[in-house]
Amino acid sequence: MTGSSVNADAFVAARIADGADHLKIFIEDGTAIGTPMPVLSPETIRALVRAAHERGLRTAAHTLTRRSARLAIDCGVDGLAHAPADGLSDDALA
Repeated sequence: MTGSSVNADAFVAARIADGADHLKIFIEDGTAIGTPMPVLSPETIRALVRAAHERGLRTAAHTLTRRSARLAIDCGVDGLAHAPADGLSDDALA
């Protein structure tokens, strides 16, 4: 198990203990709002999705750009909380 997996397992278990019935993952680099911020690595996002799914939780991603939406989809997130706001999505993203 990687460090990301161990941390994700503990994080998801703690959210369930807090009463969570789904996991929303913030995947945004801040470009849409003009404030750069760090982004979770694909490995960490995949570990969170896996840990949530193993415990029966659905996952959603907070995304504002096409790039972050694509990353969420590629990592197995179940749904997007927001449509991309940085332009039209092509058929491949839709």
